[in-house]
Amino acid sequence: MNINKIAIASLSMMSASWINPAFALDLYVDSNTQQIYAAPGENRVKLGSFEKKEEIDKLKATLKAEIEAELKSKQPAQADKQANPSEVITSLNTDSTNTDLTDNVATVETQPKVKKGYSPANLSYGKNGFEFRTDDDKFSLAIQNRVQARFAEPFDGDPRTLADLDKDEKSFMIRRARTKLNGHAYVPWLKYYLQYDWSQPVLRDLNLTVDKYKWAQVRVGRGKVSYNNERV
Repeated sequence: MNINKIAIASLSMMSASWINPAFALDLYVDSNTQQIYAAPGENRVKLGSFEKKEEIDKLKATLKAEIEAELKSKQPAQADKQANPSEVITSLNTDSTNTDLTDNVATVETQPKVKKGYSPANLSYGKNGFEFRTDDDKFSLAIQNRVQARFAEPFDGDPRTLADLDKDEKSFMIRRARTKLNGHAYVPWLKYYLQYDWSQPVLRDLNLTVDKYKWAQVRVGRGKVSYNNERV
């Protein structure tokens, strides 16, 4: 419903409820004869003030005409203030865009902040033992332990005479107890290798290998000669 019509109806109802004393008529009733009079007198009881319907209708019509004229004079000014439909659509699109940006900002803020210089890593177990590796593959470390034990019975050494067969000698020894560390640092082709023997004790291997190209390797440090017959 048009807002102007609502205003007219509301103001008309207000004007109808307003009582003008000039249009009201006081009526009295005689308590003995029950006759109605328009003036007070002896044995007359006031019934109340009554309005003339013709005058009220005339007043309502006059007020309604004045209200309509006032509203019509204000309609051009209200029309100028109303936004163009295309501008409203543009405004809604802008608000929608801003909402999307707000949602994106909220999403970014809810994501966990990664500390500067911190690289998440994972730990697993494979053929090289316990393997530690960062998610960006800049660092890796594999830890492997090996133990070799020897138990001999009834004699420790090889018998060389018949008397050696009668010996009852038992022996147990740890021949090898080694820890091996290997992996890469900063780039996958920069590899390191370390092997320590706890049973001796002695540092068996410690070297750094540049393995960037398939056709050549550069190794610096202590280690076994490649392709020799030394047992690992």
